[in-house]
Amino acid sequence: MQQLSVFPGYMYENTTAEGLLISPVEFAACVLTPTPVLVFLLMIQRKFIATIHESGMR
Repeated sequence: MQQLSVFPGYMYENTTAEGLLISPVEFAACVLTPTPVLVFLLMIQRKFIATIHESGMR
C-alpha cells in the first residue's frame, strides 16, 4: 500500500504545462498490465456469453 501513497506526489512532480511526463518504461507498464486480463476475457468470451444466454432462457 505504500507505493499507492507515493503516486499522487509523483503525478504532481512530473506534470508540466504540456501534460504528464511519462517515461517509455512507465508507458509500457501501463499498456502491458491489463494485457493478461484482456487475453483471458477473449479466451472465455464464448463461454461467458453462452452462460448468460442459457440463464436468460429459464
